[in-house]
Amino acid sequence: MGFLDNVQDGLSRGVASTGRATKSLQLKGQINALDKKREALMGQLGASLYQETRSEPHFRSTREALYLEVEDIDSRKEVLHQELEELEREGQMSLQGKQTLVCPSCGKGLAATDAFCTGCGTSMVDIRKTLNLCAACGTPLTPDSKFCMGCGAALGA
Repeated sequence: MGFLDNVQDGLSRGVASTGRATKSLQLKGQINALDKKREALMGQLGASLYQETRSEPHFRSTREALYLEVEDIDSRKEVLHQELEELEREGQMSLQGKQTLVCPSCGKGLAATDAFCTGCGTSMVDIRKTLNLCAACGTPLTPDSKFCMGCGAALGA
């Protein structure tokens, strides 16, 4: 029976070891989840403290480099936001340039960015006055349009 006892003892130790390993992984997972939650809370706390203390010399005195770095990042983000807005404006202008209008005087096709009709010379200002165009973006509208297909603006009353 010595052999079977040794096998049974080995199995018992293996099961116990597996149980400890499983429990260890569970505990490490819980610790990791708590660390992530704590990190998020510390980020929120830090952001709120920054807002409250950024103009207080007493708080800035020993942390000036951190405050300056945050301000630098905010400035750089603002520049990037402005560049993004400019790209979006350029994209809108590009779309408007591709929109085609039909001159009501001669029937010639025009780009929305043209200054005058190349067929009859009518100014775009006069053409726009006679056409039904979206006030927000200049997209031509059909008489029964409820929304602009160019920008999505609601039309009518």
